[in-house]
Amino acid sequence: MPSQNYHRHCNRCKENSPCKRRHVYAMELDTEISKKDWFQEENPEYIEGKPCVYVGKTIHHPLCRKSMHLN
Repeated sequence: MPSQNYHRHCNRCKENSPCKRRHVYAMELDTEISKKDWFQEENPEYIEGKPCVYVGKTIHHPLCRKSMHLN
C-alpha cells in the first residue's frame, strides 16, 4: 500500500528512509484465521467471534511494514 503521506504516522520518517525508531502497530486480521490449527495452538484463550488482531513492533514505517505483511 504505497503512501505519499509518511508524516501522518511518524513525523521523523521520510519516503525510502525510515527513522529507525521503534513503531508499534496493530493490524486486524480476517477472522477466518481463527479456524487454523496453528492459530488455535498459539492463542488458546481466543474467544470465537472476537476480532483477530496482530500487534507488532518495527523500525520500518508502519505503512511499509503493513505492505510487507500483505506481500
